[in-house]
Amino acid sequence: MFVGHYGATFAAKRGDGTIPLWVLFVGVQLLDVFWSLFVFGGIEKVRIVPRITASNPLDLYYMPYTHSFVAALLWSLAAYVAYRAIRAFGASHRAALLVALAVFSHWALDLVVHRPDLPLYDNAAKVGLGLWNYPAPAFLLEVAVPFGGMLLYLGSTTATTRLGRYGMPMFGVVMLAVQAFVFFGPPPSSDRAAAVTALGSYFLFAAVAGWLARRRAGRRLARSPLPCVGPSERSYSILDTYRRRHMRTLLCTAIALAACAPGDRSRASTSAGPARKYAGTWEGRSFRSASDTGTPWRIVTAVASDGSLRGTMTYTSVTAPPVPIRARDVSDSAVVSELGPYHSIAADADVVTTTTGKLRGDSLNGTFEMRPAGGVNVIMSGNFRSKRVVP
Repeated sequence: MFVGHYGATFAAKRGDGTIPLWVLFVGVQLLDVFWSLFVFGGIEKVRIVPRITASNPLDLYYMPYTHSFVAALLWSLAAYVAYRAIRAFGASHRAALLVALAVFSHWALDLVVHRPDLPLYDNAAKVGLGLWNYPAPAFLLEVAVPFGGMLLYLGSTTATTRLGRYGMPMFGVVMLAVQAFVFFGPPPSSDRAAAVTALGSYFLFAAVAGWLARRRAGRRLARSPLPCVGPSERSYSILDTYRRRHMRTLLCTAIALAACAPGDRSRASTSAGPARKYAGTWEGRSFRSASDTGTPWRIVTAVASDGSLRGTMTYTSVTAPPVPIRARDVSDSAVVSELGPYHSIAADADVVTTTTGKLRGDSLNGTFEMRPAGGVNVIMSGNFRSKRVVP
């Protein structure tokens, strides 16, 4: 999730108007701010894997310090302590608690959209409901949450300038356009490019939000202190009604755009062509070195009803349960697949294996890398050769 996180920002601002809006904009993205820094520093890991989900190409396979459930709680606690400690904010317990909740809301909303890549602790027990695999509902959520929060915020404040009246709704439209590009545009060129772009956008959005917020004031401050407030109150009511209708129009327009968003591109394209080239029964061997005689196996794959390529691998020389296999990236000439998690007899550990194979006729040859389940370091690698025996 990207701009959807800002819905919690506007809701928290309505809850306590003393909290600077820019602080909440940074707070709801605090986990991703440090994720960007940690990715750039090599502490956390991400791969660019097009079509790993229908809406997001990031394979977020190692981020225990920012996006585990335990880490999210600790970052939220740190935000509470820091906000209370900074005297310039004059922070109350209530304000600091809202900042902490805004920080934790990031993990809660990520749980809805991420595939199972959010660890509960360390890099283990990963969870995620996977809404990113359904672009239209995922995009609709990215629209509804921030615009719903913005409605709450605008209802509790009033504009002090013309820019204050129209600036925030237009800013919401710009954020929505950025979200559409993230969903339906080209993938990042590299993991570091993704981290740098994300980090820059977080601080830019926070700066713009803080600038626009200074053009608005809490409703009570905007009302006239004089006893004769009849006409002023009526004018305020008319403007407030207009503002609410204007925001409802923007929200309905955004929802209509979300409903017309492209469908699940990866599944549609996969079911239409490339995945079918890899369906069938394959027999082959994996080799850890040039002198290795190889471990024989058989893979049976098929295109599932959702358009994805899935199947099982069975070792033919040993007795072991079938290993689930699913394609993460498919093209006309190559396929990247993930096997497991399963227990490897050779490694004597629970592992996940990633394979990259190139197709030539009925031959599929390539390389593999084996990692501990939930781990990062490669514990075994090599190459494989296989032939399709049944189409």
